[in-house]
Amino acid sequence: MNKFFIFVVILFYSAIISAQTTVEGYVFETNNRGYLYNVKLQLTDKDGKQIATEFTNNDGYFKFINISNPTVFNLEVNKDFLLLKKLK
Repeated sequence: MNKFFIFVVILFYSAIISAQTTVEGYVFETNNRGYLYNVKLQLTDKDGKQIATEFTNNDGYFKFINISNPTVFNLEVNKDFLLLKKLK
């Protein structure tokens, strides 16, 4: 029983220690008129500290990987000819 308990505790703590989040999606024009490429996306925490920066690919796809689990984060989307958009 002790070996099983130790195994469960180790398994539980390893899940907490390695807790990471992936944020992914697509950026497209209003009314889904097409995906936007080379859009700059900045991920910041609730205090405004930058966590990561990514750019969309030719299909408008972006992916932030191995983001530590913040409870709240902001996503700023910026393209030269578009207005800056902040998402929470």
